[in-house]
Amino acid sequence: MKIAACIILYHPDIADLEKNIRAIAGHVDTLILWRNSPEEIALPGDIPCEVIWMGNGDNQYMARPLNNCLSYCLDGGFDYLLTMDQDSEFVDFGGFLAQAMRLGKEPGYDRTLIFAPNVNGRYGPDPSVLPVESAITSGSLCKVRAAVECGGFRESYQIYWVDSEFCHRAHLKGWNIVTLTGFHLRQQFGKKTISHGVTSYNYSAQAYYFLFRNMLWMHREYRSNPSLKTILYTTRLYLRSILWGETGKGEKLRAVAGGFRHGLFGKYS
Repeated sequence: MKIAACIILYHPDIADLEKNIRAIAGHVDTLILWRNSPEEIALPGDIPCEVIWMGNGDNQYMARPLNNCLSYCLDGGFDYLLTMDQDSEFVDFGGFLAQAMRLGKEPGYDRTLIFAPNVNGRYGPDPSVLPVESAITSGSLCKVRAAVECGGFRESYQIYWVDSEFCHRAHLKGWNIVTLTGFHLRQQFGKKTISHGVTSYNYSAQAYYFLFRNMLWMHREYRSNPSLKTILYTTRLYLRSILWGETGKGEKLRAVAGGFRHGLFGKYS
């Protein structure tokens, strides 16, 4: 099997980035680093795989860079692409990859599009192979040709719900997603702070806009996913976060309102 990995970079912490690269680089043939911000990044010369730089420093968000990486991998004859955020940390990528490759050869797993890790211990300590509805892009080991045949990532979404929409569309086309719960990924969602027992996520106003707009776009297109229950829960969670513990409340609430307006009434196709 020929394996590539890609990491989307946006003003990265270089020490954390190097640590995360070393966790995966010894197990892949090629590492693609996509620059979504303009700073020059110097990496050590002993990275144990080929390193390819893409992106011109302009922020292209997530969907377009991921599609470009898929196209590169398809043209280069890669079988799988590992998609990563810069602030993700794989605990045992070598073990995860070995199990995914073994399963990929077994009957019943030929229609598996994504092998995903257990993100932040969501599925508990017992190791299993668990079919799931969706997986976040970070840590997902994706079958390249199948992902391209499914249409790739929805570029109009840009960021947020990109992974959920892609996974849902893959399911509709008969593909499966499984989590290998014995292998863990540590992922930071936002910049969490806790005050009086209330968690605040401290996303930017622009992030909140895309989060709400895309959630509603996806609901309009697929109706049952995300469900109304999920929409209500998400709205309550983040409004509470903004109102209780975040700065820039006015700007962020206007962004949420804009996300609702464009999500409910804007063109989503």
